Amino acid sequence: MTVAANTTNRRLISQLGRAYYASGALDKAFAQYMKASDLGNVVATHNLGYLYLTGGGAAKNVARAVEQFEHAAKAGFALSMRVLGDLYSEGKDVPADNERARNWYEQAAAASDSSAMLVLAKLLEGGGAQSDVLARRWYEKAARLGEIDAIRPLGDMLRDGRGGPKDAVAARSWFEKGARAGDPASMFSFAYVLKNGEGGVKNETAARTWYAKAAEARHAASMANFGLMLYFGQGGSKDLRAAREWFRKAAEAGNVLGMYLVADALDSGEGGPVDAGGARTWYAKAADGGEETAMRRYAEMLVLGRGGPQDIGEARKWYQKVLSSNAGDDDKKIVRDDLVILNRRLTFRIAGHTLSCTDLMTDKYFNEDWLPSLSPKAREHQNSRGQRLGVASRIGLICLNESRGGKAAEISKAACGCIP
Repeated sequence: MTVAANTTNRRLISQLGRAYYASGALDKAFAQYMKASDLGNVVATHNLGYLYLTGGGAAKNVARAVEQFEHAAKAGFALSMRVLGDLYSEGKDVPADNERARNWYEQAAAASDSSAMLVLAKLLEGGGAQSDVLARRWYEKAARLGEIDAIRPLGDMLRDGRGGPKDAVAARSWFEKGARAGDPASMFSFAYVLKNGEGGVKNETAARTWYAKAAEARHAASMANFGLMLYFGQGGSKDLRAAREWFRKAAEAGNVLGMYLVADALDSGEGGPVDAGGARTWYAKAADGGEETAMRRYAEMLVLGRGGPQDIGEARKWYQKVLSSNAGDDDKKIVRDDLVILNRRLTFRIAGHTLSCTDLMTDKYFNEDWLPSLSPKAREHQNSRGQRLGVASRIGLICLNESRGGKAAEISKAACGCIP
């Protein structure tokens, strides 16, 4: 080292401590920080607190660490204020104390620490109208100081009109700034407003580009949305195989929409071969994640014995979950139709076989061998609905094809709501 160890220049002593720290000589760093701190160097005091906290260069001593941080904080050092906020917030090395934590974060934010501003904004957001006003202000201050993680939530508050008036134009501007700064969450939001024309001109081509960038950055929701744009051919060419692959990546990253979408692709064979077992697995995971349509589809696979064994009892549980959820009217109607069939103990005499409702609900009795024999009216209905028929609709088609009358036709009509 070129700096004399006995120098009285506190800044140089502190820098010598940093040099020792960078080289891994923590005991020597500790000694120099101690000297500089005794001479009033606030940075050295903070660094000394860090070494006490981590046990670097001396035995770990949380009480001494807090003492050093408080000394530096009282001298106006914002980083020490924020560290104290973190300590009391996390409650690992000291007892958790939310009031103390917030007080230190407020002091750090007032001292222009952008990270403390972000933390304080998160604490305030959602705490009521006045708290949202303060949260929006802190997000904006942090964003203007370059705190990239403050940009997306600021844009969200501007777009939603929380903490102040709605401003779609300003929201879009902030999303763009965050996106161009490399924040995947901002890329997602910028792509969304571009696709929907919020705060400016609609531009699906640009939206697809930004969804792609965010997806490549492992942003799970962007993977699913990029896949959808590929699926529908929005902002570029249609590519079902690539769409299915992005749905899979989103699902594996934990995105519930992605789980449903890859299940649907595996179920239908779009973008690749049909995989009923894989579809059932992903429908189940999406259903566990709260995706209402996936709940219904999973229940149908359980009833039909598709992709695994038939399990009527488990199917009933999922059907009931759909009915008690926020699922759309169409999903709930299909579920009610299916439950009508499940709750009726009727048998059908079809093609020389006496079959129960649950027999008819399995793919064994509703497959490609049956489809060519459907009547023109049933075939037309099949084509209009595709392969994604509810269980009750399957039975209704068979009854219609057989020109069944009496109670069977009555139940079919009630269940399907589709047979004139």
